[in-house]
Amino acid sequence: MAIEIPRFLKRPAIRMVDIARKTDSLKFLPELLESQWWNLSMLEELQAKRMAELGRYVRQNVPYWAAAFVKAGFDDDEVLTPENIARLPLLNKDMIRVAGDSLKSREFEKWQPRHKNTSGSTGVPLDYYIDRPAHSWQWAHMWRGWAQTGYVPGDLYAAISGGSLVPEKAALKQTIYLALSSALHFPTYHMNDEIMERYSERLAKSPIDFVYGYPSSMEIFSEYITASPRKKIPMKAVFTTSEGLSPKARAAIELAFECPVYDTYGCNDGGIFSFECEHHNGLHMGMETDFVEIVDEKGQRVPDGEPGEVIATNLVIRAMPLLRFRTGDIASLTREPCECGRGLIRVQELSGRERDVIHTPDGRKIHGAFFTHFEALHHADWIARFQIHQPDANTFILRVILRREPSEADKQAVIKDLRTAMGDMEYRIEVVEKMMLTRTGKFRIIVSDIG
Repeated sequence: MAIEIPRFLKRPAIRMVDIARKTDSLKFLPELLESQWWNLSMLEELQAKRMAELGRYVRQNVPYWAAAFVKAGFDDDEVLTPENIARLPLLNKDMIRVAGDSLKSREFEKWQPRHKNTSGSTGVPLDYYIDRPAHSWQWAHMWRGWAQTGYVPGDLYAAISGGSLVPEKAALKQTIYLALSSALHFPTYHMNDEIMERYSERLAKSPIDFVYGYPSSMEIFSEYITASPRKKIPMKAVFTTSEGLSPKARAAIELAFECPVYDTYGCNDGGIFSFECEHHNGLHMGMETDFVEIVDEKGQRVPDGEPGEVIATNLVIRAMPLLRFRTGDIASLTREPCECGRGLIRVQELSGRERDVIHTPDGRKIHGAFFTHFEALHHADWIARFQIHQPDANTFILRVILRREPSEADKQAVIKDLRTAMGDMEYRIEVVEKMMLTRTGKFRIIVSDIG
C-alpha cells in the first residue's frame, strides 16, 4: 500500500523531529516504500551493491576489519559479496568489547555517531555507536512497516512500554521530542488496575488510532480493558515489538482494540528491522540496508526454513560497522513469495534470545516459542499467565498467576505433560502475583540462570 508522500513532508512537527535528532528518515522513506515491491532478485542486487561498498570502506577505514580481511585471505581487490562474507569471523559482544576503538572508522566523527547500549538482559550491557545514516534508515524502516495500516509520520500514537522504547520518566527534552513526534507515553512500570484505568480513559478520549508496545504489557492491558464496563477501545492498528507475540496475546489485543496486531522485530545493534504484513505469515526483513544469515551452533549457514542464530550485517553504517554480528536471536528465513506481493525475504519462527531456552537433561535446547504454543499451558483454565524459570540444568519452575485456585490434579496434569516434553527433571509450580521483568521492563517467557 503506497503512502501519500506530500502529506507527511508538509508536517512541520515531524520534520522538526528529523532535524532535531539529526536524521534523514523522511528522505529515505519514499525509497523504502517503493523498493518493498521490487522482486527478490532486484533486492538482492541492491544488497550486493551496498555490501561491496561496505567492504571497500571498512578495509580502507576500519583497522579491525582491515586486519580481519587479511586474516580471512581476501585478495587486495576482492569484492565483499553475500557469499564470501561467510569467510569473516562471527562477531560477538565480548569480541566487540576487546576490539574497542579498532572497530571505529578513522572518519568516526564525520558520520555523526551517537552512543547506544543494549539493555543487558544477559547481565552485561553492550556499548556501541550508530551513525546518522544507520539511525535514519532505522526510523524509515519502522515508518514503512507502519504505513501499510494507513499510518503517516506525525499521526498520533500511544507508546505502551518501558525501558528501551521510552524512558520511565521522560526528561523535559524527551517530553518535547515525544510531543513533536505525536507520541503519548504510557509507562508500563508497576502497572496496576488504577493505572490501567487512567490509561484506558485517556486512550478512549484521545484521537489516537495507533498503539505501540511490548506484547506482555499490551496483553495485560487488553485483558483489563475487555473485563471493564468500557469493554473495548477501537484502534486502526496495534504494533508490537521487543518480545515474542503469542497467539493468546495477539487474540487478547485484537479483542480489546478491535483491530489487527502487526508484530515487528528489530535489533538496533545489528541494524535489523522487520515487520508483519496483512497476511501475518512471517516478518518482512529490511533487505535494503541489512544482510541476514542464519547459522547453526558451528557457525555454518543453514538452509532456508531451518532455524538457527540470526547473524546481521548492517550495510549502511560507517562509524562503527559490526559485520556478521551475533544477535543471539533464533529464527529461520524464507524466500517464498508472500501473498502481499512484497519481494522482501521473511523471518519466521522467531524464538528469542539464546538464553531464552530450557536445557533438557538429554542435551536439547527448547526455545521460548515452543511454550507459546504448548497446549498443556494454554488450555489450563486456572493459569492466567505463566513464566518459566530454570535455575539449573535439572530444575524447571513454572511461575503462574492464577485465574482460579487449581486442584492438585490440575497441577499434576500440567507437570505430566511438561515431563513428557522435557524429560526427567524436578518440576515445581510457584504461584506469584507478578512476573520477573528485565531492568528495561521487558517480559521474557523464560528466565534461565544457565550461562
